[in-house]
Amino acid sequence: MNEQHNFGSQPDPSAGDVSAETVNVVNGGARSVYAHTATITQGGASEVKAESVTIRQGGATKIEATNATLRQSAVAQVKAETVEIVQSGVALVQADEVTLNAGRATGVYAGSATLDGTLAQVVVSRGPVQVQESAVAAMVAPSMTVKSLVVGLLFARHVEGDVRALFGPRAAAAFGAAFGAAFGVTFALARTATRQQRRKR
Repeated sequence: MNEQHNFGSQPDPSAGDVSAETVNVVNGGARSVYAHTATITQGGASEVKAESVTIRQGGATKIEATNATLRQSAVAQVKAETVEIVQSGVALVQADEVTLNAGRATGVYAGSATLDGTLAQVVVSRGPVQVQESAVAAMVAPSMTVKSLVVGLLFARHVEGDVRALFGPRAAAAFGAAFGAAFGVTFALARTATRQQRRKR
């Protein structure tokens, strides 16, 4: 893949941009990363555009990818075809297929989604959703298969499994606001840590 052609903008190395077929960032940071395969470990970047992106114990402001995997990381926005989020926090996820495993998300917009041990504010899915041991303030989906879900507001044509409505619309809004504030603090701390790592380069 020619990342410069596909992504439009021209990387500026003097500003901290990194461009290569394969990019590995370890204990450091970059402004923008353009690659076919990008891996960030204990580091961070403002923007990552690649076919395949993996972030471990790191952070990013924005990710655009075909496939993205986050492990113990914090990201503001992810847009991809498939996203796997493991023990990580994300503000906004947009993908055809989303998997959240022990993850936290403010907004999830997906073609289909799997939530396992997840806390989310809003989940909207065009296709089926599978849920296990999770809590969501508001969820919209055509069909759901559930093994223990606590939800504030639920809009679904077909639900199979154990769903418990915790509260009504007003309480759901309060829960969503409280979760959003708590996630904002967590993400701000993660971004601060990422900036500190970048200064150490």
